[in-house]
Amino acid sequence: MNIAERQSIKEQFSESEWSDILKGPNCAALYVMSASPSGALGLRAETRAVNDILVNLVRNNPDSALLGALALDYHYAPEAAAPAQEAVSHVAEVSGAALAGVRQALLLVDSRASSQDAQEYRQLLLQTAIGAAKASAQGGILGLGGVQVDSDERRALRELEELLATSAE
Repeated sequence: MNIAERQSIKEQFSESEWSDILKGPNCAALYVMSASPSGALGLRAETRAVNDILVNLVRNNPDSALLGALALDYHYAPEAAAPAQEAVSHVAEVSGAALAGVRQALLLVDSRASSQDAQEYRQLLLQTAIGAAKASAQGGILGLGGVQVDSDERRALRELEELLATSAE
């Protein structure tokens, strides 16, 4: 798939809408990360895991027009994928904003992308969330012990899976 084909899908969305779609994978990861916040080292590992997933998307040169366009933007403007850094006073606000970001991105993709592109986008959202959840052990001391994915993260992943399955119907 060439660059022109990848860029043509972006024309189906306004700049603001495309920005919401770009931020969707990070919002999915942030939703899971906010379910069981890690310390500074854990946050770094989770962020790196999400970045690695997006970098791999670029390297794998997807056939999907939507994922191909996302890959181009992640490569040339990676800062565009970061969720807005708004002032929040509580983890619940982060969680709610992240889930709202996922819902908005899904609504846009479901309304204008092909069903195959929409399904592949859902898989990308889930992959980034799972990657974030598995990146840092929870409940240990200095990275030792603990569990890879704790019950709060499993709950958040189940909620995301349900949302992704519901929006696919």
